[in-house]
Amino acid sequence: MPCRIFFQIGALLSILLGGCSAVTMTQLMADGKQPLSQKQLASLLPNATIHLESIDFDGEIHFQADGRLVAKNRQNETEQGKWEINKENQLCMKFAHWYYGDSRCYRIINEDANTYIFFTANGARMYTGRMQSGQATSMTREGGRQPGHDDPPGP
Repeated sequence: MPCRIFFQIGALLSILLGGCSAVTMTQLMADGKQPLSQKQLASLLPNATIHLESIDFDGEIHFQADGRLVAKNRQNETEQGKWEINKENQLCMKFAHWYYGDSRCYRIINEDANTYIFFTANGARMYTGRMQSGQATSMTREGGRQPGHDDPPGP
């Protein structure tokens, strides 16, 4: 009897997990998706606003053409920083305060028309990004952090 229960649980988990989307870069690449190149990133990002979501972040980042960025999270905390594309075809973002001011780099795969998946150096999925229409948002006029705020948590 206990073996039958474990078998049923295993079968149920297989069914439930079978419909899950790929969560690693390796899985997406096996499905024929490739990380964006330097040229593709350089075409996509300047003056773009991307809504990023992860387990611990929900907000928008506007990539200015001059390599600066401004961001606003769901709690309306704002931040500013810099971005660049490195030789490894990664988008690198360095915020003034979020992530303790450390630079974080990501490989990006285009999942569908407006959805991009951000992966860490070890291939783990970090963010789902959706390109926003009307890319110039109020963030670009606010210019970053709100006066009087403590350092907000990073994305």
